[in-house]
Amino acid sequence: MKRAVFLVLASAAAAQAELKWEHTSHHFVYEQGREVMRHEFTYANAGKTTLRVTAIKSGCVCCTAASATRKIVAPGEKGAVVMRVDVRGKDLPLAKPVIVMTDDGRSTPLVIHVDTVDGKPVKVRRR
Repeated sequence: MKRAVFLVLASAAAAQAELKWEHTSHHFVYEQGREVMRHEFTYANAGKTTLRVTAIKSGCVCCTAASATRKIVAPGEKGAVVMRVDVRGKDLPLAKPVIVMTDDGRSTPLVIHVDTVDGKPVKVRRR
């Protein structure tokens, strides 16, 4: 009986959707005049069922925005989360995360890091 329950649970787990991310963080080096950083975090559904991106939440809506290129992802399909960080008026270095949530109850943090050339702190002026 225990073996039958295990096999049922194992096959159910194998049938789930699963986002495989190419990477979950990206580093920029700040250059004067380039205050808005944009990066695409790509993924593929490596599972056997369709997955839905239910929400993308940012910890700082004043300077961080993100959106999914595809909200419903069938098995084998690819998509991306496009993330944008505006560093005007911010102290560098900094890290800005967003959380991608899916209908299977999982969440993935994505982070953009913005560093300075010499590693020293700098305040970016507003224009």
